[in-house]
Amino acid sequence: MAALAERLHELGKRANKQELTQVAAALFEASYAVGGRLEPRISAANMRLRMGQAELARAEYERLLSMGWQLDEKVREIVLRKRAEADGLIDSGMHVRHVTWPPGAPEMIQDVSAELLRGVVEELSQHGARANREGRVALARDVYMAAFALSGRISMRISAANMSFKLSEVEAVHFALSEYDAILGNVAGGTASLSSEHMDLVEHKRAAAVAWLKENTPGVPAGPEDEEEAERRAVLEEMALELAELAELEAVEAAAAEEQAQTAALAAKAAQDEVHRATLLIQSVVRGNRARAVDIAAAKEAKDAAIAAATTAVLEAERLRKIAATEEAERLEAKAAAQDAAKQLARNCVHPGGSKLNASETILSASIHTRNIQAAVTLQTTERGRQARCTARARRGGEGAAAREKANVVPALAAQDTMARAEAEA
Repeated sequence: MAALAERLHELGKRANKQELTQVAAALFEASYAVGGRLEPRISAANMRLRMGQAELARAEYERLLSMGWQLDEKVREIVLRKRAEADGLIDSGMHVRHVTWPPGAPEMIQDVSAELLRGVVEELSQHGARANREGRVALARDVYMAAFALSGRISMRISAANMSFKLSEVEAVHFALSEYDAILGNVAGGTASLSSEHMDLVEHKRAAAVAWLKENTPGVPAGPEDEEEAERRAVLEEMALELAELAELEAVEAAAAEEQAQTAALAAKAAQDEVHRATLLIQSVVRGNRARAVDIAAAKEAKDAAIAAATTAVLEAERLRKIAATEEAERLEAKAAAQDAAKQLARNCVHPGGSKLNASETILSASIHTRNIQAAVTLQTTERGRQARCTARARRGGEGAAAREKANVVPALAAQDTMARAEAEA
């Protein structure tokens, strides 16, 4: 409540600076009614004095002065000075009893957001309905009037007039009657609109206020009331009760709707949080899948490399097997040649027409042929070994060393061929 009272006080000061005196008075009175602070109470009396309601202002100053020690000296001096001003207006006859609102909606306070005003008006409406249910009628009247001053909603003005009539005080009922007259005048003049039900309610309330004043104002006799008027009043009172119940039901439904909206907002927030968590989980899974994909690619690459290495090893083994087979065939060929030479030598030796010279020559020829074949086989084997080593070195990036090795092989082959020819000639 203190926060609402402070907002109303600040809005009242803004309205006063903008010379919206009637709006400021309503806001100051509501601020005091809600918060109970002395400053807005004095400000409200000053606004009433400025509008010419000297008797109302003077009565309020008297109540303030009766507080005695609760007023400090400076405040007391201000109140005394203002009471003197009120006495001057009363003595001059330049004062009014009631001040009604001008036709149409009140002028709005400038430099205040519409959202802030809507929030304050809604809070005042709920506060007024609660105060009425609790029997705090004067508080309900003041907050309803402040809501009208900020919003211009005619329903708030009717509620304030009803609360004033409900106080059952002469001045309050006079104020309510003046408000009913002003509302009906605005509707007739086209500056306000009301449903037929609300028109009937206002007319009924006005008639009830007139009747109450006749009965309760000294020196004013109460006129007789015929049966038709009594029946009409009963119908209107019943209608008024139904409208009041409907208004309370609407307020309850509005509160329930607001609670549902808050619940929906919390559910939406929870859903957003869940979506965020799911997004983070998906991102984590995607990162894991990417890492596994990299591992799979590396494993596949290693597998392919192993297969290539195994294939190379198989091909190399096959090549070496073929070389070994070739060498074995050559060895067998040399062996067969040697055997043939031996057989030929044997035939020469046992032939009757043979001679020692022929036998010696045959032996020498067979020996030379055998050695030449063995040398050729040895040389070919050595050459193939050297070529295999050159190929291996070339695969390890040693092409230069392999070339040098091959260069050394050629002279060696030439030398061996020369030696073989020399032996053959010998």
